[in-house]
Amino acid sequence: MTKLGTLFLGLLLLPSLALAGEPEQFRVKVLSATEPKTEILPGFTQETTIQDLEVEILTGSNAGEIITLENDYFTSKIGDTFFVSSIQSFSGEMVYSVGEPDRRGALLFITLLAIGAVVVLGGFAGFRAIAALVASISLIIFVLVPLLLAGHPPLLVGSSIAIGILAIVMALTHGISKTTFAAFIGTSIAVVVAALLALAVTYFAKISGFAAESTVFLNTLTDGALNLSGIFLSAIIIGMVGVLDDVAVTQASAVRELLASGVKKQEALVRSMRIGKEHVGALVNTLALAYAGASLPLLLVFAHSTTELSLILNRELFAAEIIRTAVGTIGIVLAVPLTTFIAILFLTGKEKGGHTHSH
Repeated sequence: MTKLGTLFLGLLLLPSLALAGEPEQFRVKVLSATEPKTEILPGFTQETTIQDLEVEILTGSNAGEIITLENDYFTSKIGDTFFVSSIQSFSGEMVYSVGEPDRRGALLFITLLAIGAVVVLGGFAGFRAIAALVASISLIIFVLVPLLLAGHPPLLVGSSIAIGILAIVMALTHGISKTTFAAFIGTSIAVVVAALLALAVTYFAKISGFAAESTVFLNTLTDGALNLSGIFLSAIIIGMVGVLDDVAVTQASAVRELLASGVKKQEALVRSMRIGKEHVGALVNTLALAYAGASLPLLLVFAHSTTELSLILNRELFAAEIIRTAVGTIGIVLAVPLTTFIAILFLTGKEKGGHTHSH
């Protein structure tokens, strides 16, 4: 409940404070803290926990200064560090708002641990996978995001970046070969078809793109200049790229191995499609559970609702996730036959230069 108090206070102060100046964010360290006490939020029946803190400013223009804060975001103790935003009101008074805890150390630790685990287990292949991941994230942050913020067509940008990510990931992780080229062509076609399908379904379902809180803030920050529905489409396409890479490379590798063993093309097609059906079943389940896990808090909220299930699912919050899962599933299903047929055409036997690893 503590975040509700902060959100409530922020909504009350935002209209007046936004005109007084730009907020400054800085990091602070707790020097002293009172025992938490509970209060009822004005106009609500919920309680929030409040502490009075004395903190030292560690960064920014006022570093070294000691200030007092009222904290209703999370319980703090002496030595804790977190971020604070300050803004000057029209009366000249500085208003402070407690922000997020400083969790960068924990994030760095778990990230390095994950990278180490991949490299130790996967060796050079694991290192290439990490390099591909870094390249993909860089492409999203430094190319996709600026293009979307500049107002370029989200569906076209998202599809192009998705295909670019596929090219980078397959080349770095699996190497350049006929197998990876067949997988790349198959997934690229699947991305384009899935993108067009997502466009049609989003249009007929009248998805506005305002399902998440972050999109509401984004719309406010950009003065409504962005196509949030199109950005939702881009998110769908980017979200299924990793799974498409997995299923396509596996299919192309299966075709290669079958043809290399002397199996005729028709028999290789039948056997590889059999492998693809098993793989699709597992991946579709993985995709659906991943989205369900991300939406678990929302599911718990609506579990207490007495509203009819079909009406709950009709809300954009759930409708958007259903569309996201369905389009991703269709993209995976399309990638299997597309990649298989293309691999049959490209591969006539065992490739020179060794094997391409599917995982």
